[in-house]
Amino acid sequence: MTASAQGKDFSSYQAPVTSADLDGLAFSFTKATEGPGDTDAHFTANWKAIKDKGIHRGAYHELWSPGSSPAATQAAHFLSVVQAAGLERGDMLAVVASDYTGVTGAEVKAWCDIVSAAAPGCPVLVYSDLSVAKSLPACTGYPLWAAWPSDTAPASVGPWASWRLWQWGETATDRDAYNGTAAEMDEWIASYAGTTPPATAKTPANWTEKLVNSLPQVSYGSKDAEAVKTVQALCGARGHAVPVDGSFGSLTLAAVRDVQTAAHIAADGIVGPETYPVLLGIA
Repeated sequence: MTASAQGKDFSSYQAPVTSADLDGLAFSFTKATEGPGDTDAHFTANWKAIKDKGIHRGAYHELWSPGSSPAATQAAHFLSVVQAAGLERGDMLAVVASDYTGVTGAEVKAWCDIVSAAAPGCPVLVYSDLSVAKSLPACTGYPLWAAWPSDTAPASVGPWASWRLWQWGETATDRDAYNGTAAEMDEWIASYAGTTPPATAKTPANWTEKLVNSLPQVSYGSKDAEAVKTVQALCGARGHAVPVDGSFGSLTLAAVRDVQTAAHIAADGIVGPETYPVLLGIA
């Protein structure tokens, strides 16, 4: 571990990051978001501080179960927050799969697929403890950030062949290691950042279109419970008190119409290609 590139990860559980906190490190992560609408209070300041230090930086999202909020909703929230703070090629983006129960491999992969498509040039990683990692075989196309509090690296991280990052110390400030030297980490980051266009502060139009077109049209009485839950979670993230129960009833209809009226689009209660971008904050 002594030869490996070292890092730390932060959130609002600690004080805002200072330059001194980052001394001797090759990289650092900071929490950005969780669920469909929560944003870490220190994210913007920490994100800038890590950049100013001149080391590799990463942002992470804590994924809620799909029963609480679909992955697409959470990915859209994460992207809007990170891109607003300034996203650059080479920035690492990670989803935490093991902090909340009920998270599925399909949802973790969906989050990664959406974020990867929206942020070309940025490595996307899956953070998980090893007990949950066993249930994520669909996600092994993305590098693993393994949570394993020990001075000795895990002997096995199945179903992944190896770990890319390892959170080895869980204390007041979590400690991390890269599976290689600082120079090797530079090469790994460059393999993403150096061969693709930089991510921009605005979601690429092709990703916006892809996401919106992937979401089914729903309206009053719709039977597609998962799609209705997505709409309800998005309405809730925009301040409307709507139960996320998969039933498109009068409360959901009223919330959708309020959103449409505020956006100056037809308040017909139908959620389709014109309304989804408003709900997702990408209109």
